[in-house]
Amino acid sequence: MLSLNTTAHGIGNILRSKSIVLKICWILFLIISIGYCTYQVTTTILQYSRNEVITSQKIVYESPTKFPAVSFCNINSYNGTHVNNLFDENGQLLKNFTDFKQLEIYLKEKLKQTQQMSMGYFYEETLENTQNKSENITFQDLNSLNSIEYIPKSILKDSLKICKFEGKNCSINDFSYHFDTVYGNCYTFNRGNLNSIKDIAIPGVDDGLSVEFEIKSFVTETNQIFNGGIRVVIYNQSFSPFPEEEGFDTVFEYQNNFALSKTVISRLSYPFNSCVEKINEDSFLKNFNLSFYSQKFCKKSCFQLFVIETCKCFDKRLPRPHNVTRCKSLEDFNCLLKAKDLFYRRNRSIDCFKLCPNECYKVVYNKRIFTTNFISSKFYTNGLAEFFPNFIYDTKSIGINVYFEEMEFNVVEEMPAMTLETLISNIGGSLGLFIGISILSLAELFEIVLNILWTFIKN
Repeated sequence: MLSLNTTAHGIGNILRSKSIVLKICWILFLIISIGYCTYQVTTTILQYSRNEVITSQKIVYESPTKFPAVSFCNINSYNGTHVNNLFDENGQLLKNFTDFKQLEIYLKEKLKQTQQMSMGYFYEETLENTQNKSENITFQDLNSLNSIEYIPKSILKDSLKICKFEGKNCSINDFSYHFDTVYGNCYTFNRGNLNSIKDIAIPGVDDGLSVEFEIKSFVTETNQIFNGGIRVVIYNQSFSPFPEEEGFDTVFEYQNNFALSKTVISRLSYPFNSCVEKINEDSFLKNFNLSFYSQKFCKKSCFQLFVIETCKCFDKRLPRPHNVTRCKSLEDFNCLLKAKDLFYRRNRSIDCFKLCPNECYKVVYNKRIFTTNFISSKFYTNGLAEFFPNFIYDTKSIGINVYFEEMEFNVVEEMPAMTLETLISNIGGSLGLFIGISILSLAELFEIVLNILWTFIKN
């Protein structure tokens, strides 16, 4: 009687039918239904096991919102990088330059050396030791450092004419100092290691960050010795900046406007993606100073380990590892050139790509850049003028505005294409549609098992 009353369709009809033809038809229908239902259930389970995702995009309004870190690096090699080659640890000139030609020859030679050594192998040990103390140091800290640090401190003090954030004045004490091996002196606003990260509540140029710099360089009879300008890098405080790759050069005698919009990318972690949420204890990145995971930093660190493996020293242009000496000699430099070639010929770059997946969470600042003319009063003081009073300086102004266009930002978020609840619902739907089986049918199966056991015990 149970087979006649079961909720599973087909079985009862087979038993109730008196005609052999109808029985055969019901048997065929049941076999076809069970077969297709099995196919549907198998497909659903396989789809769930693939851990596929769907991506949604939405617009979110947020006020106040976090303001990004903004780094300013001096492209002018004289004021930025090579100036450190002019002075000893006591702040005195290394050479007694009696005329401009001697200075020009000396600086050009330093530029040639730096280009040959890929920007960064002839800097004074004093400056390197200062960098070892901290990646980002405040100007209150600079007062207690060696006298050679008078140079980066005085450069910002003399160069920064105007600084405003949210319509209020800011100063050099709102900037942190970072020595970049390509650009030399870099100064960062809102790095996050001075106080808490600054928020901004109102969009528009008047309520963002507005700075004006005076950039000076020596002028020869033919042309300037070095290029001049400011390279701007805008980034999230969680990541380390790479000015050479991510920055933008600004234009003299113009207001350089960086209108920002923010995109937040949120990826699902394992098993849906291989993205990284945080650095594991056994990761090779533990050899580097890194608080938050960054794919770009990871790839550069991976290349750095290959350099160390090949040359037994580290490349100063790449992330700095622990307990390894930097490459200094000409032999080391030649090894670096060979290491880069070997890195790609041996397909180690592919290995690094596998070791460095995307970040699970990332904030991207999209930038719309445009320039406008502006009028600025000249600012002629220069910290180096006392050493070269008879030389001619070319003074140019650069205005930089960084602000949000809107307080809305894009959120790109991944979600599971199929959750466990969806899997159960899809399987139940297929069983109910093709066979008529439901959760209650399991109770019927339990009843059948009990009846069989009871019959076996009685006999």
